[in-house]
Amino acid sequence: MFYFIVVLLIIFWVYIKFFRNRKNRNGQYASSSEEKQNRELVEKLKNEASNGVVQSMIWLGDIYSQGPTGIPRDERKALKYWKMAADYGNTDMSFKAGLLIGRLDENYVEAFRYIKCAADAGNPDAMYTLANFLANGWGCQADKHAAYHYMKLAAESGQKNAIYELQNW
Repeated sequence: MFYFIVVLLIIFWVYIKFFRNRKNRNGQYASSSEEKQNRELVEKLKNEASNGVVQSMIWLGDIYSQGPTGIPRDERKALKYWKMAADYGNTDMSFKAGLLIGRLDENYVEAFRYIKCAADAGNPDAMYTLANFLANGWGCQADKHAAYHYMKLAAESGQKNAIYELQNW
């Protein structure tokens, strides 16, 4: 009888530990219906993304980068969808993809290409990042003059790190 009670207590503990206390990103308890809705949403977005809907590509990248309830966090999948959106001309996703390529793959040549595309489209954060790539020779030939040019453009666009660094250039 003692062992039976011990087994029941273990089963109860496992239930409480792993099944009952599932919280979502906001610290609220997640429900299986919330997980189901998230999975259904992802499937719908995947279908739309495969048909060329850029906003769906962006949302999928964001979903996979954050891992909401029921969807495992997967930066490789996030990168896949952000690159798709960038290839369709979305320069903000070009910047995000470039950062993730540099961090995950350490392929600075490809990262440089995506970040430069966003910088040339006027993204101040991309300009600042590109200036650092150029100054350090990450994925490109080091070019202090081009680095200064992009740092100055970023500062003129209000990028706070660029403003600070330009004072010490």
